Amino acid sequence: MSGTDTTRRSPTDVAINVALLLVFVFGYLLAEDWSLRAALFPQIFTGVGVGLTLLRLLLLLRARRRGAAGPDVTLVDNQAEEESEDIEYVFSHADGRTWLQALAWIAVFFVGLYLVGLFVIVPVFSFAYLRAVARTRWWAAAIYAVTMWAVLYLAFGVLLRLRMPAGIL
Repeated sequence: MSGTDTTRRSPTDVAINVALLLVFVFGYLLAEDWSLRAALFPQIFTGVGVGLTLLRLLLLLRARRRGAAGPDVTLVDNQAEEESEDIEYVFSHADGRTWLQALAWIAVFFVGLYLVGLFVIVPVFSFAYLRAVARTRWWAAAIYAVTMWAVLYLAFGVLLRLRMPAGIL
């Protein structure tokens, strides 16, 4: 990619990382009201998220001062380099409608999480997203949704014996 494309995208990268940082901090603070056992996983997850997001922000800001878009990373695998360029292309060429749709799906997930809880929203959201956006066959989306529910239930409900927030409804 040319230097102008990557430099132009840098403020967007910084804004996205700041937004992620706020989400992780909010999640960490929200979990402080829970019991120690219930808060353990969310606080570890969000704590790691805060750390990695801060690291990414520092790298972006440092690279911006040097005039580049991001950290200087050399990829060994040609396929990985091509995939990275594809992802960069998608992010740099997505129109406003695409961004709004993606943000709407994220908002629907978090509102659903708040309203109906993790064990309900994950399979429902997975099925709906796979059908509407990915155009997956209904049976494949259903298998994925049931598998996601089972993994979450087994991990949190059975193995860790953690009560997950059920939502306000």
